[in-house]
Amino acid sequence: MTPICINLRERFGQEYRIGFDEAAVNGNTPWMQTIPCRFGTIYPHDSDNLAVDVDGHNRIAKQVGTIPGIVLRQDGDDEKTFVFPVGLFNQVAAIVEPKRIKRLTDEQKAKLHEAGKPYRFKDGAKEEFPERQGPEKPKGDPEAA
Repeated sequence: MTPICINLRERFGQEYRIGFDEAAVNGNTPWMQTIPCRFGTIYPHDSDNLAVDVDGHNRIAKQVGTIPGIVLRQDGDDEKTFVFPVGLFNQVAAIVEPKRIKRLTDEQKAKLHEAGKPYRFKDGAKEEFPERQGPEKPKGDPEAA
């Protein structure tokens, strides 16, 4: 039996972009879901905890490490992995800056709608071209029928 983990799409998918681990073969498993961030990646660790990888950002890693309740799981030369309870997500997110889903305001949608008008398809039939516009076939041609 596969252990249960936090489903990032169900829990955070309305606000943040959800990606998949590069090694994911099957995109349906919550174990392979990730939240890409400006300064790292958040992913499920177990049923109650998440993990965050912070690579190449030592200042950010120090900030994450100072949050009470976070455990340093792996410490490398230029990368760190922290495990934290899902209840601390907002504090961690404020530091590593997860990528949000882009949403357009009604004003932005209207502006894009107006900008695209010159490039839309026009009405098909025009009055100035009432006859057929294809090449003419010879009158004696048996295939013309």
